[in-house]
Amino acid sequence: LSEKFKYEEKDFEELEKKVERVLERGGEFEGADVKVLGYGEVSVVLLLDTPTTEKLAVKRMAGTFDLPNLLSYCSLVAHYITRLERAGVACVSTGFHVVEQQENKFVLYLVQPFLQKERLLNEYLKTCDEKEGVRLLGEVMDRARGVCCEAMGLDSQSSNWYVDPATDSLLYLDVSTPFLRHPTTNKQLMQTDVFLQSFPSIIAPIFPLIFEEIMSQYHDRRTVILDLIANLHKEKILNLIPIFVKAANERERGYEGKGGEITVKEVDSYYKQDAQMYALLQGLRRGERWVRRTMGQPYPFLIPPKIDR
Repeated sequence: LSEKFKYEEKDFEELEKKVERVLERGGEFEGADVKVLGYGEVSVVLLLDTPTTEKLAVKRMAGTFDLPNLLSYCSLVAHYITRLERAGVACVSTGFHVVEQQENKFVLYLVQPFLQKERLLNEYLKTCDEKEGVRLLGEVMDRARGVCCEAMGLDSQSSNWYVDPATDSLLYLDVSTPFLRHPTTNKQLMQTDVFLQSFPSIIAPIFPLIFEEIMSQYHDRRTVILDLIANLHKEKILNLIPIFVKAANERERGYEGKGGEITVKEVDSYYKQDAQMYALLQGLRRGERWVRRTMGQPYPFLIPPKIDR
């Protein structure tokens, strides 16, 4: 599934054994022989670098898949990448690697080349000048304009983009959440199971009820840009917030009546609510992990360290 990348099967088998040891001791990577490149809310990106591999960034998806769900999800991600590129969003080369954990239970890794950290957009914005930052904001907005609609969406946070050294244009990184709707039912094509298995049991029953609402935000162009600007709080690039708000409003000119111009006050309020929601979610995960471990039960999900939001 990842013939475009150079590695051997045993490289992933060894990596997965290391991750399993991390899970056995509670999911903490500190002191483990594994290099963490980054965390998502339900995934972790690890470095795969051995004498037999090229240097790779591999995203370990949460939990396990049975074979039908695995094939369905991989097919949907591949289709999403094709749709994005047709819409003008160039994506970082991505493949899949599967490790069979037990009979009909598979762990999935999304495989990408290792990229220079300083060229990730969230890092690049910390050092580039204001003019360059506004140029790149405009590029993200152009990509969102080409993608966001009823049928397709995009998560445009700055950590999801890479500034290509060869062209200084943006490449899209995070293809693991395919924002695609069914053409007749208008429901998300991705099954909720991909996220649901790692959700705290106390809120898992209500997640399917709010899934469509959460995903729909990424189909709305204005909300996608609001989300990008708001998450500059998390990246500690506060000086760019008023600059990006002004530039976004000038470029979009009213968002076709959908909510009007973005304001700094709205950005701050949006981020506060978003940060509180994810902090609560991770707190519930840690609580469930503690309960399970106290009862002598395994907790099979990796949890990021506390994020300074």
